[in-house]
Parts: sequence; structure tokens; C-alpha cells
Amino acid sequence: MKADGMAVWQFDLYLAAGIEKLPDILDDGWQPPILAEDSVQHARRLLEHYLGRHWRLAERWQVFGPENGNRIDLISETPSTTSVVARFDLRDSSIQFQGLVCTLAKTLTCELFSPDLNAIIQPDRNALRMALADICAASH
Repeated sequence: MKADGMAVWQFDLYLAAGIEKLPDILDDGWQPPILAEDSVQHARRLLEHYLGRHWRLAERWQVFGPENGNRIDLISETPSTTSVVARFDLRDSSIQFQGLVCTLAKTLTCELFSPDLNAIIQPDRNALRMALADICAASH
């Protein structure tokens, strides 16, 4: 299930803290996981350190990384509800970006949620590599 505007080579993982039950992604009311404001601020500092200054895709949408490539987005519905989304470009299997996503998730005590796979992925490079392989296989 690709979000509107996503190319087939793009794959999103949401950082999520304390998921006890998988969200019902088929429900139109599904909302992406929200992180606490202190976690978002910590994420912003780490991302600026590793990826440089963000740019804005929209008023409440900060992007760390290139528009077409591996990147991490901070998307806010309101000032106090922010999702952290790692967007993978499946054409570029950057081991460094995979490591950054795992480090960020571990630092924030998060897991990774994939709406495409409807699965929780542990922030471990091997688990992430397997999930990326699964999504590549499913998209071909």
C-alpha cells in the first residue's frame, strides 16, 4: 500500500515508540505514529548533525536529505503532533543511511513501523535489510 505521491522505489518506515498493537492501515482513520516533543527535538538535533540543515517541503514538513533519495522527514499535523519518517530510495542501498535510521530509532527508544508490510521492524541492520529485501521483492 503506497501513500499517494510515492514512487514504487520509495519505502517509508515510521519511528514508533511503544507500539503494543499494529495499527489498522486499511482503516481510513489510520494516523501515523506520533513521537513525544522531546524525542522530536532530539531527532532534529541528531539529523542536523548527520544530514545537515533541513529544508521545507510544506509548512509543517521538514526534510533532512534530498527530495529524490534517502531522507528523513518530520511531519507535523499540529505543533505538538509530529511523525518521524525514514524514506528509503530502493534504488540506493546505502548502508550508512540504514545505520543512521537504526541509530536514530535506538536513541529515541523506538521501533520501525512499515505500513507497506504492516509490520514492526526492530532497529537492527539485519532486520532492516530483510524488510527492504521483502519490499523490493513485493514491488517487482
